Amino acid sequence: MTLIYPGAVFTPSNNTQFTMFKKIITWACLLGASVLTVTPAYATRSISFDTGYVVHPYSNRAFSSFGVELFEAHDYLFGLVKNKYFEPNGWNRGLLFGADLLILYPLSSAYTISYHEFGHYSRLEAVGHDPHFVGRPNHFFGFFLDKLVHAPFGGESTAYPALPALTNDEKIVVGGAGVNNEMRFAGDIADRAYYDYGHVMDFVPYISGKLSSASYASGDEPGNDMNFVLNAYKAQEYNVSRADINRANWLSLVLSASTYAYAFGIYDYYTEGETTVKTFEFEGWRLPDLESYINRKGVSYKLKSAYRWDETLILPFSYEVILHGKEQHEVTLGARKLWKEFHNLTTGANLIMSDGIGGNMYVNYPVLKDWAVTVGLDHYDHKSLHGERNSIATTRSTSSTEVWAKVSFLY
Repeated sequence: MTLIYPGAVFTPSNNTQFTMFKKIITWACLLGASVLTVTPAYATRSISFDTGYVVHPYSNRAFSSFGVELFEAHDYLFGLVKNKYFEPNGWNRGLLFGADLLILYPLSSAYTISYHEFGHYSRLEAVGHDPHFVGRPNHFFGFFLDKLVHAPFGGESTAYPALPALTNDEKIVVGGAGVNNEMRFAGDIADRAYYDYGHVMDFVPYISGKLSSASYASGDEPGNDMNFVLNAYKAQEYNVSRADINRANWLSLVLSASTYAYAFGIYDYYTEGETTVKTFEFEGWRLPDLESYINRKGVSYKLKSAYRWDETLILPFSYEVILHGKEQHEVTLGARKLWKEFHNLTTGANLIMSDGIGGNMYVNYPVLKDWAVTVGLDHYDHKSLHGERNSIATTRSTSSTEVWAKVSFLY
């Protein structure tokens, strides 16, 4: 016996996908009137091979990083075309902007749907199931390529055996995992604009991720992610509604500084031809971003910021709290250091403090001119909010650890 667990991405309630897409463009244009200023920065892009792609259980961290690099490649090609064919006036740049949306929207949809479904897949594995994608290759890359080529839009499904039965806690974690992955990716895209640089066209996957739950289809059909989650919340006697989830999504968009950085980026691109987006800072402080997540105890809000001590040291931090459901708090403190005296070696670490203790660390070292090697360790405590959403466990264990390595080509 198999239970079919459908997951849909970017499928708005009572609207077509095109209608939601028009809303996204409208948002961007309205916000583009911003007059805030940022300082562009230029950095190296990368294409990587990560052990998280091939070592089972596969890594949520790794496939989000792949998405960032995927859009880096798109941004690079956008720049080549812009510089050769679409300078120097705003009309030409506007034409390129519109034409690129016809390419970027299917690419973004195919990736976010694939990463959404992998969220269900990885959380099912974390509670001891052996899931598979319905009608697609049973690996993220096979799923993504098949989706991109044959049907970049529309919902997909992940199936799993009927036994062992999911507890209500596990139903929430599994059911919310798809939209949680999209929210995480939106945050990773914004982090790229802070630590490195962003690109004007990244607003498409960014806004898609921020509104992942709000744009999810409503209805009573079996397997609907939101209904699956809300029924489990009700069984747990948590007072969480669909309106609470949608409101959290919209607040994560409107109250994030990165939203306005991308909006200004659109304005700056049209007026000056500048494609680079950099998040806003004030006196060394990163203006904060807000993310929202579905967790087994309720809906949480995560506030993220950082302090740039100098050009070599950044101190990121975040605070997450469940406001709808059973209260839980989580604090993350980190450091990221560039060691120029050691050939630009970079180290980073984060300590995650919640009901459980988790964290991560990594070392990145440039090799030759165009290559870099990164090794890292991530420890997930399943009692923490971050751990329940990202662990690599394959049983109902209380913690898991991922040791990983990555080789990157820089361009």
